[in-house]
Amino acid sequence: MSVIVIGNRAVGKTSMIVALAKGTKNVQVIQPNANSLIERFSNPKTGELAGTFEVKDPISLSLSINLSSRKGQEFEVRWIDTPGEYWSNPKTRETNPKEWKKLIETVRNSKSVVLLLPPYLYRSRSVELKEGEEPEELDPQTWKTQLKNWLAFLRKNCPKVQHLLITIHKADLFSNNLDEDEQNWQYDPDQLFRWSDYDNHIRKTYFDLAYDIIREHNSQPPYISPQFFVTTIHKPNLLELPWVYLGSHLAHDYNF
Repeated sequence: MSVIVIGNRAVGKTSMIVALAKGTKNVQVIQPNANSLIERFSNPKTGELAGTFEVKDPISLSLSINLSSRKGQEFEVRWIDTPGEYWSNPKTRETNPKEWKKLIETVRNSKSVVLLLPPYLYRSRSVELKEGEEPEELDPQTWKTQLKNWLAFLRKNCPKVQHLLITIHKADLFSNNLDEDEQNWQYDPDQLFRWSDYDNHIRKTYFDLAYDIIREHNSQPPYISPQFFVTTIHKPNLLELPWVYLGSHLAHDYNF
């Protein structure tokens, strides 16, 4: 399965893969090991996470995910990180037409898409923002417009997608509810996880201002209904949920 991770520049795509490599309670990267991934995505001089500046070849990851059907279920994932500049800066696409074409072809062949959105308001500054250049502070209306454009792009360019996950990443920068959410929505493979209840909670709590855009998207072909999340590298229980969700559906889809 190919998983493409998309989002604008500095939204946290690289930090997510490094955090997963370090492991969470229910998701472990078996191959390659954490050190090799951290080395690949870090600045060798400073040790800080480096941004993705070009279209790279997919990374083959072996994930071990604890599921209700089987603990330690292994999945082979082709993780495709993407340079944020290609999505947020039209000039980048114009000056690199071959790379843009390559990226579009990759998107069209991907069956699982994880879209990372920035927070629409920042409540504080943190160490995480200082790792790279600060992202632009978005007002809610600008954020809604970006989400609408993303959804239109995905409907047009992702005919094969089976699973669309949308998460507000770096959620610790705007929400005071994460401690409670992390406590209330811990995944336990020995108990039934209420995915529909979780999705409804996230929509009402974090995506309510985009209700009209989401409803419009769901009413149009090819009828890709997203599953919604909030994530941050500082809350492992929340960070792992998109990947547990994908693993649960893959196990069902392919009868692992």
